[in-house]
Amino acid sequence: MEKEFIKIAHLSDLHFTPEKEGASCYKSVQTDLPNLKPDLIVVTGDLADNERLTLNNSNLRKSFEIAKNFLISLCNGCNLEQKERLFVVPGNHDYRYKGCLNFWSKVSSEIFKEVFKDFFQSKYIPDINLIVGCFDSNITNHTVNFSTGEVLIEEFNRFNEWKSQYKEFATAKKIALLHHHPMPICRAETTGDLIDRPEFLLLRNGGTFMREMLKNGIRLIFHGHEHQRGVSKASFPIGSDIFRNIGVISAASIGKEKDEEFSFNVVDYYDNGKVKVNYRIRRGEGTYEDESKNPLELFDCEEARFLCFQDSKSQTPTIAKRLICTYKILKDTGNLEGHTVIESWVSNLEPLYKKIDAQFKSKSGMFTKYPKYNAIHPSDQKIEWKPLGSPDTNGLQKGVIIFAPPLNKVPIIAESTLEVPNAFFFTKEDRLEVTGGHSERESVSRELKNYTAEQLILHVQFPSEFTPVNPRVEVTDLNGNLQFDEMRYCQKRFNYSKTINSAILLIDYPLFKRSYNIVWDLPSESEMKIEGISKSELAKATEIKNSLIKLKPIDSDTGKIRNCLENIYKEIINTNFLFSGKKDDYLEVCIVVYNKSIGKLQYVAYFCPKIKKLSDSDIWNLRMIKGQPVSGLAFRGNEIARMFCPKEPFPKNPYIRKPDCRDACNKYFTTIVAFPLDYPLKSGNIVGFLELASCSNESGLLRLDDNDKLKSVYDTVLTKFFPDILNAIDIEV
Repeated sequence: MEKEFIKIAHLSDLHFTPEKEGASCYKSVQTDLPNLKPDLIVVTGDLADNERLTLNNSNLRKSFEIAKNFLISLCNGCNLEQKERLFVVPGNHDYRYKGCLNFWSKVSSEIFKEVFKDFFQSKYIPDINLIVGCFDSNITNHTVNFSTGEVLIEEFNRFNEWKSQYKEFATAKKIALLHHHPMPICRAETTGDLIDRPEFLLLRNGGTFMREMLKNGIRLIFHGHEHQRGVSKASFPIGSDIFRNIGVISAASIGKEKDEEFSFNVVDYYDNGKVKVNYRIRRGEGTYEDESKNPLELFDCEEARFLCFQDSKSQTPTIAKRLICTYKILKDTGNLEGHTVIESWVSNLEPLYKKIDAQFKSKSGMFTKYPKYNAIHPSDQKIEWKPLGSPDTNGLQKGVIIFAPPLNKVPIIAESTLEVPNAFFFTKEDRLEVTGGHSERESVSRELKNYTAEQLILHVQFPSEFTPVNPRVEVTDLNGNLQFDEMRYCQKRFNYSKTINSAILLIDYPLFKRSYNIVWDLPSESEMKIEGISKSELAKATEIKNSLIKLKPIDSDTGKIRNCLENIYKEIINTNFLFSGKKDDYLEVCIVVYNKSIGKLQYVAYFCPKIKKLSDSDIWNLRMIKGQPVSGLAFRGNEIARMFCPKEPFPKNPYIRKPDCRDACNKYFTTIVAFPLDYPLKSGNIVGFLELASCSNESGLLRLDDNDKLKSVYDTVLTKFFPDILNAIDIEV
């Protein structure tokens, strides 16, 4: 199961000395931490105690080496790659004798950086999409310092230069580590000692540090220093209506003997920005326990989502008040009609936008029409979607939305429509087949990438004859990783109504660069039996299909099935309202059958007057899945299917078979019509299809442009020629 949060183990103030190597206070952490299965370990300073002066700082170096080995043992116990998942920053004791006196602070800092060079550096962790910023808050240029901290401008510059190499920085989760307090925390007890005064605990430039963290979108700051566990958060305005909240998490010590309590923090950082903090407290000599069964929520779900939305304003080119997406799945065919309304749509990052990127994906790989945009208000606003190239092999069509005049800060209301044929399936067997066995469910989705909205509404209207199984919500990032906490949030705001057979999701502040999906399972074919057909009729239908599949290509040269197809050809040619006495030598008549043993549709009989030896045609090698091309659509929908392409298909459609005769009129068929052949007649129990196709621009099939004409031809085929087809394959009914 994929994790829905990053678990961060936060340790601080280890205070190692050579004499304390292997002490029970450290062993208890080594025992406890692996059971928590953290994703990374962060240590916020004072790894050594630095209580004894020695020549060349040999005692300090040894303390650092012991601390390093201890942390590596923690990583090994937690199955973490130490160079990728362990982070440390120095504390005042790491640089100064007793944390205050600077006899050779620069030398101490060099030793620290030498020993911990692999762990004291900012990093991006791609697989959990996390930025960890490491900051040195110690000062090395004063003889007596009393623990005061400051993050120098060089540290900020170094971090800003480092982050520029990562395009993922803007969308990654971000945390910062330092030793000193960037802002006050509530103290459990005041000792009155000189160095415990706030001016010696806090950063001297805490305001500057917090401003830099805000500018970089840091959400969590981890620190140590005072040996007091605690959390706080602050809200800072960064724009006229934009606030950013920062959480500050302080850890106590796990190794200072004078402390009454040893503890460390466990922080769960969720994908949607929610943060939970748990304190692990050492009880007795060897065990750690949670302070409470209920972790402290530094950012709850509602607050975290709002903060994530506010953060997204610095990333999305345009923004709207409301995005209403309605998806209607048409009866039987599975075609999709999509309608989207975008309310109060304005530019965001720039004053004006002449165009923005926008892409659409068709699960079938086909579009009957490209997306069409229209401005509802103001009336003089023009919006147009233009394609960039052709759809890729996954049905993804890239394009741009063009605004005239450019989109600006004055809100507009716009709508878009989209039609996608063969978008949905109604049985798990069909879905498994079309996805190569990868999926047996269906879904609609809305990806928030180039614009977002304060409110998102997704509505799916199902056909009245179909009942979805277990409709629900799933949320993923753009890489397809599930966002579990966001899914739980959305599920409470999702409703499926059996009465109107529709599903709706309504949420405020949807997360940017997420995909919101309404998902449902599909019934099996055995659960969708056709009513009113006897067992004997079903057996006869199976016999018909098997006999059609047994036909050989040579049967289309001289056999009875050839005569039958040729008679159908003549009947179609002589239909006055179609051909008016004209011939169409490019008209093809075929029979297509679904072969369950190979899971594909195949041609079993074929006639075309232009081809002398039909058995040599390449048509016998063609295999089609349900829904592709036109016969597949007819098979799926159990109804007549047609496609007109008088010139080049628009867009070019790889599912339209090219004719193989050398003197073809066009590169593509101009029209294809498929009529279901069912047994018993008009029962809906499909045994095959009669396919009519032509590559002629003058074909009479182009006049089959309304349902009445289609029905007339279909009735003729069924009543007059279906018995002949059965006779040709020696079936008695």
